[in-house]
Amino acid sequence: MKNIYRFVLGLVVGVAFPASASWASDLQWKGIGIAGNGTILSQRAALRGDEQALYDSCGIAADVRAPPSLRKENLAICRSGIERLAPNRMGDKPHLVALMNAAKTTLKDARSTDHVVTRKPPAVSAECSNNQTRGNATDKDLARCCSEKLRSDDVDGAIADCSAALKINPRNRRAYSERGAAWTRKGKLENAISDLNQAVELEPKFIFSYISRAFIKAEAGDHNGAIADINLAIQDQPDSDWLYVLRGQLRKRAGDLDNAVQDYDRALYIKPTSARALYARGIANYLKGEYRLAVADIESSIILEPDKQGYKSVMLYLATIGNGGDGTSDLVNNTRHIDAAAWPAPIVSLFLEKSTPHELISSIQEQNPYKRRARVCAANYFVSQRYLLRGEKTQATYFLRETIRHCPRSTIQYVGAVSDLK
Repeated sequence: MKNIYRFVLGLVVGVAFPASASWASDLQWKGIGIAGNGTILSQRAALRGDEQALYDSCGIAADVRAPPSLRKENLAICRSGIERLAPNRMGDKPHLVALMNAAKTTLKDARSTDHVVTRKPPAVSAECSNNQTRGNATDKDLARCCSEKLRSDDVDGAIADCSAALKINPRNRRAYSERGAAWTRKGKLENAISDLNQAVELEPKFIFSYISRAFIKAEAGDHNGAIADINLAIQDQPDSDWLYVLRGQLRKRAGDLDNAVQDYDRALYIKPTSARALYARGIANYLKGEYRLAVADIESSIILEPDKQGYKSVMLYLATIGNGGDGTSDLVNNTRHIDAAAWPAPIVSLFLEKSTPHELISSIQEQNPYKRRARVCAANYFVSQRYLLRGEKTQATYFLRETIRHCPRSTIQYVGAVSDLK
């Protein structure tokens, strides 16, 4: 029966399957009656390049009878796993690629491009925006308002509310944590670490304080201290995939790319369909010059989570060019839903030859100093990559140095610029 099914599926995608391929398994989809291996064990094996598991994942992705969500997950695993196929099984790659392409053709909803995305900071509640109510507010109320204001980019208002909360209750852990994040926004890292130290002391089991402190330490250049903090969080939750992603981010930002990739591999072992881990591993491979692997991981990430901002699509474009391809059509398709008047649309326009580097830099009119610094950082980095693609090293060097001057040390742009200047 398995061989018959492989033969029929082969007719659909126009290829013949080797007899060793194991497409069906003992996991049945409800209401379908066709067996397919969607287990986490098979997904892990497929991501490592296991040939039989890849036939399972690629086959599920191509089968129109499977649930769309399951097809999308397996398409992402198929796309990334193909590039890791064992060297002695490379003869099977054309069959798997055909399956993958069939899945892309039929799975129309793999990428959502029917709406314009405009990112706006969340609004502050009426209670928190009315300062006249502060006299009656509790420390918990003020800490919550501090959090709301921080997320709406009112950093000074957040610090004021958290400070007021701590005057009422000096043992309010949330107020210390949120104020620490606010101090980081203002570049006052010593204040931030001091507040996070207080938060950890007050509630040692709250791992998010360790995580926040880790990234602040990384920004301050204390890489070992940052890794030590994230290790404490991992010890508390060793099966949390996202914690390995965070440790990988810290290692990547310190230039420790090989160990960063190992952390992403671990995250994907725990959760093979983690779009965040796939994208992070793709960026690490891009920085390593492993463009083929970078393309596979970034594309898989976009399949799982459509690119709402545009940065993923730009990085996919750069990796595709680095791999000797032409990523223009994918860049157009993946960013069709982005608001052309909002950031980072000007970066997309730069690579589509619709604007110049000068126009990109000049387009940054953001008044918020934190956001402005982030955009100037990104703009200089992507301009440098544009010049590198064109082989114009003198201009690229200037913008790489500008990237280092404007970007925080913990950013991927800073790490990338340092690597490119070597």
